[in-house]
Amino acid sequence: MRKITFLFLFIGQFSFGQSDQLQSILDDLDFKEDTVLTVFNWVTDNIAYDYSMVEDVKKSNTSRSKGKSKNKGKGQNQEDRNRVKLNHVLKKHKGVCEHYALLFDGLLQELGYETHIVTGYTKDSKGKINSSLGHAWNAVRVRGEWRLYDPTWAAGYIENKKFKKKYSKQWYNGDPDFMIKTHMPYDPIWQLKSDVYTYNDFKFPTEKIARNSAMDYDTVITLFLKQDDKQKLKAQLERSEELGEGNNLVRKWKAVLKKQLTFDEYSNDLDGLNKVAQLNQEASKKFSEYFKAKNKRFTGKKWTVDYSKGALTEIKDRLETSLKVYNNAELKDRKSKKTLSTAKRDCKKMLRQVKKELIFLEKAK
Repeated sequence: MRKITFLFLFIGQFSFGQSDQLQSILDDLDFKEDTVLTVFNWVTDNIAYDYSMVEDVKKSNTSRSKGKSKNKGKGQNQEDRNRVKLNHVLKKHKGVCEHYALLFDGLLQELGYETHIVTGYTKDSKGKINSSLGHAWNAVRVRGEWRLYDPTWAAGYIENKKFKKKYSKQWYNGDPDFMIKTHMPYDPIWQLKSDVYTYNDFKFPTEKIARNSAMDYDTVITLFLKQDDKQKLKAQLERSEELGEGNNLVRKWKAVLKKQLTFDEYSNDLDGLNKVAQLNQEASKKFSEYFKAKNKRFTGKKWTVDYSKGALTEIKDRLETSLKVYNNAELKDRKSKKTLSTAKRDCKKMLRQVKKELIFLEKAK
């Protein structure tokens, strides 16, 4: 038996508006029992988990690491992509964790609830962390209190790559102390715990050390939801950094946040471009560390093959973002243009090398 999960690093929150499809579902529900439970039960009962999509995303990840991305969804913002996914699950009545989370979130938003889609990673009942595929679940404010829900795990489980429907109510309104045993959010505020777990605590819970400081997560969440997109990205990144480096999934998630922040923070003036160049120098230094580890056949404690894959993926994302900034730059000064041209050339060269090494690491499994 295997818990259901899916690669899911980052999803923006959005407002569905008055969707006819969502409203038609709500119109057919019998709300004699608890409202949130009614919606939760409908989602878990009517949506089947599509394991084939997991295989598709694995192939997609492999293609991206080899530089063969088809840029599916290029030009769409996060809200547009979410709407496409929502339409998919409404039409097909199947999907993966992001579809379950989006649908549950959308239905409750229609009913006026304050909601949030939580992203992170999980581990099974034996304590084994799924470090290759992320997960998504839900937080809902009910009667003034934030609560946790996982409609995907409540719907059933995967056995021999097939979905087995089996309802489990333990993932409805899960107690934070219970949820943290298997669910680790990238952003610690969604642990809904004052005694926050670090990424290492989640990996080794028996070694968790009591801390003097406690988080007033309700106050922090209230402030967070009032912030603009740029402030939210910064706040999530800062809180994540406080939890430690984390695993490969955490590093990828951080890379996504940093990539989005780059376009906001580094304008097309020379000062902004110099900041990008400085970040690329740091990436180059880290790339050199990788080659030292490679020459030592990855025998060190830090630079393992898995760590190297995560580090190079982060470097690749940084370089790709830098190229976009460079390509959008509008400089009039002749000397600056020449410097920019050199930076673009060096960036492209390093990006080719990084992609080549990612292919090497993929074969070195």
